[in-house]
Amino acid sequence: MKKVYFLFSLFIILIISTSWGCTPYDSNKVNNELIQGKWLLIDVDRELYDSVKVDYAKELTFLIFKNNECIQYMPDWMDTLKFTFAIDNYKLHLYKDSTPFRTLTINSLSSDSLTLSVKENEWVYKKTEQ
Repeated sequence: MKKVYFLFSLFIILIISTSWGCTPYDSNKVNNELIQGKWLLIDVDRELYDSVKVDYAKELTFLIFKNNECIQYMPDWMDTLKFTFAIDNYKLHLYKDSTPFRTLTINSLSSDSLTLSVKENEWVYKKTEQ
């Protein structure tokens, strides 16, 4: 009887500690926080660029994420594109005037690096500002 009581008590303690002790990992929230800031494009892996060499130190392209807005800024071309964005299940959804524009896969995201892709095309960024 003592053994049954002990196992039952252990089971109850395990259930309670699991339900109160753990908070589920919310990757969407974490990725939304990590992506905030200014990112510089440092490398592109695209079929188009296989035969064309691009100097990314000269052809600057920035992505600037602030709250739910994303700005693609290309100072050398004097071009700025503004989007709103949402992150869901490692996908970056861009919207232009509330209309879906493009969805990119977030291959990797850390405090200082970001890799986005669409099919076989991949863009690598490094963080320049928070």
